[in-house]
Amino acid sequence: MNERPQVSTDRIAIICAYNSLRNTGMYTVDEATKIAFSKYNPEQIDYYYLALNKLDTYSDEESTIRCLQLQDLGEGLSSYSQIVFWGDFLHSYAYWTKDFLPRLVAQGICKDNNEALDLAYNYLMLESLPDEELKKVIIFGSTCIPDNAFTLLDKRFVKSFDRLISNAGLVMFRDPISASRNSFLRPFDVLVGTDCATLHALKKPKKVNKNGPVGVFVGRSSAYQLLKYVAFIRYYEWKTQTKMSWIQWTGYRPFHKYVKILLGVSKEPIHRSPEQTIDELEKCSFVISDTYHFCVNAWSRGIPAVCIGSGALFDEGTLGSKKKESFYTYIYAEKYYFFWEKFTFLSFHKLVDKMEALRKDGNAISFIHQKVRKYAGYSLDRLNKFLA
Repeated sequence: MNERPQVSTDRIAIICAYNSLRNTGMYTVDEATKIAFSKYNPEQIDYYYLALNKLDTYSDEESTIRCLQLQDLGEGLSSYSQIVFWGDFLHSYAYWTKDFLPRLVAQGICKDNNEALDLAYNYLMLESLPDEELKKVIIFGSTCIPDNAFTLLDKRFVKSFDRLISNAGLVMFRDPISASRNSFLRPFDVLVGTDCATLHALKKPKKVNKNGPVGVFVGRSSAYQLLKYVAFIRYYEWKTQTKMSWIQWTGYRPFHKYVKILLGVSKEPIHRSPEQTIDELEKCSFVISDTYHFCVNAWSRGIPAVCIGSGALFDEGTLGSKKKESFYTYIYAEKYYFFWEKFTFLSFHKLVDKMEALRKDGNAISFIHQKVRKYAGYSLDRLNKFLA
């Protein structure tokens, strides 16, 4: 059990999504708080998860961010000067029902789903706080893309969500779909911002190694799609004589063993520190993946990234393709987004030719990277003005 922090009025509470599987993408989201809140001393910021604080993902040497257990805080959350919900699907009902609530029960935090719901409403929707206290709430980089009319039949959720969004001091969703869906709640406000991880684009850029390998990773697709990915990457490697670099972006899963064997990279390390993983990404000249934050982090560093997703499949979970397609549309990178339905053995040669042309289009790459930087800069400016 974590010791309850001594809260004073000059402190900030940052509530993050629970990272339990060495997900480098979520690591970069959390690390972006150091950019967003750089004017504050580390002692002024408390990080929280609403989950068990096992922290079995990264050691103290790998990550300096240490999250407390939000459920241990009691009513102390209202004592913070700012309450920040940072990124991810924290206010998505589809995320609650498919991932978040079952985890609270499985970890023994709650005895059943009803108790988990009450905990979520108390700490994520802040039902116990009066409307005027919600003015100190910041929602930055969140998304509700997985939700739809069928997942939002819970009247309590809709009422609490609408109340929070309407009364929060600052709301900036990471994607235009979530922003437009909720614009009626704040009709004179701009709700679209950026993904938290894109704030890394504001760092001093490193020169992209145009002779570097092609970074590859797959982990968000079906078994059939995994096989198509392996076959395509081997063909790409053969046709272009380009070196491929497997980058273990998320935690090692059993199927990765077979993917790596088929790709001929079985000797690559299972685990690297998150910073070592990012270093490996920064050595690449190009990326081909199905994983959202792998591609987001590549573009944030000026590395062109092809992202692959499903066009015809309806996804209700947080790992669906629509969030990827939405991001690529937002940053004007539609041509770098490929649909699994187009990947057939007979089409591989055409797909390789298209990707090679995109890989070498310096003007398009520069334009997209600058868009990512501008969205990140604009979002950070708005955050700083609110905190001033």
